Amino acid sequence: MNRRQIIASLANIANQLDNSGDFQNANQVTNILKKVAKFDDWDDGYDDDDDDGARCPDCGSYDIDTDKHGHPKKCYDCDWEKNSKD
Repeated sequence: MNRRQIIASLANIANQLDNSGDFQNANQVTNILKKVAKFDDWDDGYDDDDDDGARCPDCGSYDIDTDKHGHPKKCYDCDWEKNSKD
């Protein structure tokens, strides 16, 4: 899991907690998210500044996983996933 995926997952969890009324835990998760986002010494082999052009075909997000050829296979914003038929 790379840095973007972790941040997106934490944001999703915080939003779910917030929507369910669990504001205390939502704030705690948000604080963790902020610390992860500020952490500069992250070596996940992924360059956040490198725009390879791969985007989700459903929503256009860059917050995706790609296959070995650089084609989108999963979106973390809209939960789109590539079918085996695609």
